Amino acid sequence: MLFRFAIEGETRNIVLRVAKNVDEGIGLLTGTGNDGVPLRPSVILLDLHMPGKDGMSFLKYRSESPELALIPVIVLSSSTRQKDINECMQLGVLRYRIKPLNWPGYQLLISELRPFWDEGAPSAAADRPSDARPPCTSPDIGR
Repeated sequence: MLFRFAIEGETRNIVLRVAKNVDEGIGLLTGTGNDGVPLRPSVILLDLHMPGKDGMSFLKYRSESPELALIPVIVLSSSTRQKDINECMQLGVLRYRIKPLNWPGYQLLISELRPFWDEGAPSAAADRPSDARPPCTSPDIGR
């Protein structure tokens, strides 16, 4: 809910599409759940813990699809487990962020997302060298 409020504070014209689960998200991206027209968002925000299939299953599906693999994914999760972070990064996630616990944390998250809403969104390759450690969430975002 705080995420929606933070988005509403943006001056950009942002279209936020929310999928309730992995299958619905895949349907939107492939066109099977969107009148046959696949969505091509500038960024996918993914929660690892969803009803039914989890976010990891989406990442595995995405990694096998050349078109979907081009869309940057930022994971927003409550999980601080290094195993989850490592697996996400191996599956091509651009960034892994711990879900903010407060309003200032959501404002900071929105500021990190602004480049994706502008032209020339950063690519995964440009943003993270292959030998880089996974990006960490700063303590002021909340763990």
